Amino acid sequence: MVGQAPERQCFEFAVQEMGLGWVNWRSLRTSHAVWLKLAGAYVKDAQGQLRHSRASTTLDIYQQFVPESQRRVLERLTNLVQ
Repeated sequence: MVGQAPERQCFEFAVQEMGLGWVNWRSLRTSHAVWLKLAGAYVKDAQGQLRHSRASTTLDIYQQFVPESQRRVLERLTNLVQ
């Protein structure tokens, strides 16, 4: 943990204390990105939250495919056409 940001050190300590060895910094960031997407956040807002220099990093690496989100988009398109 030497040389890491303090928030990451605290996170990793808490994970160890709770016995959640499967949780890591990357899974936390990915979950956060997906939750932002589900909440309807714009990509640029998610990019800012995750402190990425490029929106493509947020989209290509962190925001993952979510079937629920796809259904919601199709419903919105249907409503536009009707």
